Amino acid sequence: MRRELRRRLKGRLEEATTAHPVAHALVLAAADWRDAGCGMPVPLPRLRAQAARRLERVRPNGLLSGDEVEDGLAWATSEPALLVQEQTGDGLRGYRLSPELWPRLTDQHLYELPAEAVLALATPLEAVGVGVRAMFLQDAPDREFATRAWSDAVHSDDEDATALALWYLADLAREDGQASAARDAFAQVIESDHFDAAPRAMLVLAEMELDGGDHAAARTLLRDVVASGHPCVVAQAAGLLASVCLQDDDTAGAVEALRLAVDADDALYSPYCALLLGRLLMRDDDLDGAHRMFQQVIDSGHPVYGVEAFVDLGMLLARRDDVEAAKRTLGQAIDHDDPLAAPELLLALAEVHVLAEELGEAEELLQRLRTYPLGLSPRNAAQMDFLSARIAIGRGDHDEANRLFAGLFDAEDADRRAWATELALALAGHLRRAGVCTVPGSEPLLRFLMGSEVGELAAWAAYGLGRLAHRQDRLDEARDAYRRAAQLDEPTYGLSVSLRLAEILVAEGKAGRALEAYLAIAEAEPTKVTAEVVLAAGRLAASLVVGRDQALRRLREMCWRHIRAWGPYTAHVAYALGRVELDVLGNPYGAAVLLDVALGVDQQDLLPFLWHHLGLAYAQQHAPFSASEAFQRAMDTEHPTVAPLAALALGCLAERQHDLPAASAAYRRALAGEHPRAWAEAAYALGRLMHCCQPDDAEAAYHAVIDSADDDVPEASAPAVVGAAFAHLGRLYAEQGNRTLAERVWRRGRRHPNPEVAASFVAERKSIGPVRRPPKGEVRR
Repeated sequence: MRRELRRRLKGRLEEATTAHPVAHALVLAAADWRDAGCGMPVPLPRLRAQAARRLERVRPNGLLSGDEVEDGLAWATSEPALLVQEQTGDGLRGYRLSPELWPRLTDQHLYELPAEAVLALATPLEAVGVGVRAMFLQDAPDREFATRAWSDAVHSDDEDATALALWYLADLAREDGQASAARDAFAQVIESDHFDAAPRAMLVLAEMELDGGDHAAARTLLRDVVASGHPCVVAQAAGLLASVCLQDDDTAGAVEALRLAVDADDALYSPYCALLLGRLLMRDDDLDGAHRMFQQVIDSGHPVYGVEAFVDLGMLLARRDDVEAAKRTLGQAIDHDDPLAAPELLLALAEVHVLAEELGEAEELLQRLRTYPLGLSPRNAAQMDFLSARIAIGRGDHDEANRLFAGLFDAEDADRRAWATELALALAGHLRRAGVCTVPGSEPLLRFLMGSEVGELAAWAAYGLGRLAHRQDRLDEARDAYRRAAQLDEPTYGLSVSLRLAEILVAEGKAGRALEAYLAIAEAEPTKVTAEVVLAAGRLAASLVVGRDQALRRLREMCWRHIRAWGPYTAHVAYALGRVELDVLGNPYGAAVLLDVALGVDQQDLLPFLWHHLGLAYAQQHAPFSASEAFQRAMDTEHPTVAPLAALALGCLAERQHDLPAASAAYRRALAGEHPRAWAEAAYALGRLMHCCQPDDAEAAYHAVIDSADDDVPEASAPAVVGAAFAHLGRLYAEQGNRTLAERVWRRGRRHPNPEVAASFVAERKSIGPVRRPPKGEVRR
């Protein structure tokens, strides 16, 4: 079909030489513009001027009347069309050569003549095209001839040829390292305001400004290029502008520029810019916008960026917790059976499985890649090791994860380290959304990210590394990491770092210095960590042998100063000081006053905690009705942590008041929650209440408490309660006459692997004393 069309167009062009010379001149003029490098529709006045120059060769007066031009255009644009009409950026009619007329139409005899003759016969615009051919379209570039041709065009009376030729000469000067001459020449092209050459000159000059580090000048030039609407450079300029904006931390400007590049609908640059825009939107949590961009790239059918868009879309769907959709999307791409794209897609699918904690499926895909017949690129190999490390973390094999991460970041291969850096930054973005990372297998990753040039990321990694070392009692390493985070001066971690450094001082037995550190933090403007600092300072001050009263007085004065200031953290400070009075100093009256102050602020996130501790304060004041009301208010919040604890406290209060039905109801309410300690203590309390009258239910309750502590785990959720449950379950069996089973239960309690459970059992068993089966008719108490 295309061959037939080209044959018809060639015949029609030959027909024009005799049937319509003006149409023939217009077509060759369009070819001259194309050969000179113009990628835009040529405005009619400029096309007409070049056609007139050509006609001067065959008739004395090359001027063309308006009617002649319109007749020629009508003939050239009729089917099969030699010229295609399009609108130019300023709304004028423009024309470009039919894309099927690719063979050069410039007079062939020009290339068979000596150079002097060629330049003597050629029009200035033809000379530009001849120079382009000599420089770029021959096996051996003839730089001297091209320079001669462009120089003649620059000194001609044709403004279009002058601007285009000057652009080529400026570009040659730039390649030769003559930056000053190139800048001057490009500036002249820009001053000419040529519709095609000026925007292209702005683009190159912007690249030169970037090379010189002048981002402001580059951004101005790139915005002018975008505003020009030049179809060949708008997308490239917008993409470059987005890159500059990102380097300047101007995300909003980058997004705007990338949208312009996407809207330009350039086959080369728009898919790439759409992909970048999607990634930026995804980073900023605009998942719907990112989804549209990735889908647009996929629909473009681009062989490289389309695969990357499939991968990014799969990650986006996984981030939305739509794992099945992510699997389907990547599976559809894999079904295309592209051997070059398969590793990238299989790795993406493996990552989706890792995010979904489907580690077996992920490992199967990685094993498939290890035997991939075409081999893996260095980037894919690094990705595979990265995923293997994450799988090892998921399986709890932190030593293997550390080994794999270290092999990536300490590799001798620079390319491997570069890919590892890219992967580490991507994974850090995912981990940071979950908060501070303290996974033991991530230590090499955190150490690497701690050296990042991005201050916020480096501080996050340093703080996470410090927390990890701190939990493992590697205090020197923790201190170094915390100090690194403090040096980066990131407000997110500043106070938290000071708090952790003070905790290290406490662990080292330097109570005085630690207390001063706590008080220094507390004296500053209150923040979200102030409450934690006040509570820690109160506990430490109360433990002092010398200076206890002075330290507590200083802490109280400081907190009341913050409370009277009535800022956004007033309730938090009052609550923290109330906890100190209640939990540390045993002063329920002072605690109640502070908790009432905090309740007056109506801080919704604190209400469950305030009501619970106010109930505890009233209970210590022997005010059961006020305590019951406070506990009930805490339970009404249905807070997952506080409501079960408040129900447990209400049950204990009711039991002390001998209101056993109310106690039983409160304990059962605590059992409905998910707090492990409250659940275990409530089950144990119910067992005690039912021990005499409902022994079967009591037995079930004791067993439930014992089963809540896994024998393989040293730490039980409530060791004191578990030990007591062993003692009372054995007592129940002994009272029923099953001494053998009782002794077996007591032996389990005495030999329990958790020493706290065993100690609790011994104490409770001692308090029970000798146990005998009561005679018939005797009521067990």
